[in-house]
Amino acid sequence: MTTLYNRHKIPKNSHPSLWRKEEFSQLWLKYSIEELTKMLHVSHKAVEKAVKRFGLTGLKDRGFKHEGRRWGPGPPPLGEKRLTKDGYVLIFTIDGWQLEHRHIIESKLGRSLLPSEFVHHINGIKSDNRLENLQVLNRTDHLIRTRVCRDCELRKEIRLLRFQIRELRRQSQPSLFGGDE
Repeated sequence: MTTLYNRHKIPKNSHPSLWRKEEFSQLWLKYSIEELTKMLHVSHKAVEKAVKRFGLTGLKDRGFKHEGRRWGPGPPPLGEKRLTKDGYVLIFTIDGWQLEHRHIIESKLGRSLLPSEFVHHINGIKSDNRLENLQVLNRTDHLIRTRVCRDCELRKEIRLLRFQIRELRRQSQPSLFGGDE
């Protein structure tokens, strides 16, 4: 009886460095990572290394979820969401998995965010990605808003100073109606 791994000339329990690209590519296109690990009697890591070495479609593009679980034979549907350990929402886009809050802001701006730009959740809830709850900040402002507690004296002082600046700017602008208000 001819077994699958003999038909593709990849011996069972062989080291991945001995695999040839042509044979492995045929298997990769046809079978899932779980099926390959069972057929070839190797670990997930061995298959991942072979995929990387041969420059084949990555695991992310094949629809693999963290910890080896998968949705099906192909990638997940566009717009599929999942929650990270830190409480952020990931969304599957044409470019692969992306943090949803960054994707929403980039769509609104019509460009990619710069490395110096951070997206801040105004209400502090990481999974609340409504546009009105997201704000683009530089690193310093983002650190002030996230690292400094909401009720500490420094934060109250910063809020007071910002309010005073807004009031001074408002008072220095001429009235639209020409008279005193």
